[in-house]
Amino acid sequence: MRHHSRSEVSAQPGRSRLRHVYVLDSVAESRDALVTVLRREGYATQGFTTAKEFLQNRAVVQRPCCVLSELSFDEGPSGLELLCQLAASDDPYTLLFCSDSVDVATAVTAMKAGAFSVIKKPTSCEHLLLEVANAVAADDVKHERALRIRQLQVAHDALTERETKILGQLLNGLPNKAIAKSLDVSIRSVENFRARIYHKYGVATPAELAVKATELKLLRQANSVRERPSMS
Repeated sequence: MRHHSRSEVSAQPGRSRLRHVYVLDSVAESRDALVTVLRREGYATQGFTTAKEFLQNRAVVQRPCCVLSELSFDEGPSGLELLCQLAASDDPYTLLFCSDSVDVATAVTAMKAGAFSVIKKPTSCEHLLLEVANAVAADDVKHERALRIRQLQVAHDALTERETKILGQLLNGLPNKAIAKSLDVSIRSVENFRARIYHKYGVATPAELAVKATELKLLRQANSVRERPSMS
């Protein structure tokens, strides 16, 4: 099978909604068969012989995507070790295993470590495609959430210490006069701080500010409860 060069894989201008699948399988015949099936379904698909090769080419990965991986390879990290490395990221790719060496204990370990699904070969094309479609859809949601957190975090990090304090007071419903008194500054100063906070958050009203601040808090909480890999 001919592997794509970096330029071939990454050059997709204006096609951000293209769905991507990365197939990791040391057996060329199996890898080629999976790539062929997935491409027929419209997925932008690339094959790798090992998890090590995939990790070396992470720069070409595009979202939304899923990684369809074997459990073991001829060299380098195993599928489970790959899963743990990916899960350590703030925005991990969705990974599902497709292997003929799946037993109950391995499947349980993989799911606890964060695998989206574990498929035992041989399997039907219908089952495989359904699992891949669900995995890519889940990755899309997860990736959009991570991007949103980053955008809101950039706005929040741009606040000065004084602006952060005033933001908290604004979110608690304090009027400008009360904020000015608590900080021993003029009301005009509070108004200026407030304007800068609005500008950094890209909002024009107290309601919009509250929505974005609350969204950041909720997104952080949602991300923090995402299951981390556990090999125990």
